[in-house]
Amino acid sequence: MKDWSDLEEKYQDMREKDTKAAEGFKKKMTERFQKTVQALEEESQAEKRQLQAMHQQRVISRINQKKKLSMNCYTNALNQNPPNTHKVQKCLQKLLRALHKDRHHTIQHFRHLLETSFEQ
Repeated sequence: MKDWSDLEEKYQDMREKDTKAAEGFKKKMTERFQKTVQALEEESQAEKRQLQAMHQQRVISRINQKKKLSMNCYTNALNQNPPNTHKVQKCLQKLLRALHKDRHHTIQHFRHLLETSFEQ
């Protein structure tokens, strides 16, 4: 903003002396600032995409970790001799919740990708 106000003052001084040169100066400075704003917007979009990708990776990693832990719990409960039916049931429920969350997240992410690809 300070740069813009300094350039505006310079433009006002130039306009008093040479109107045509002042208009050319104003046009060049406006184009320069527009390019700067455009570059900042593109950088912001790239950073946003990077954050979204990192978030997606972390969510998938967490879901896979929960699936692995619940599958280990279930297989260990089944391998006990004699099997503890209550523990088998709890571990199976844990596994089913993890699988459901994985399925639900995958479907929601796919829908989101469809919506965003149509908007672009």
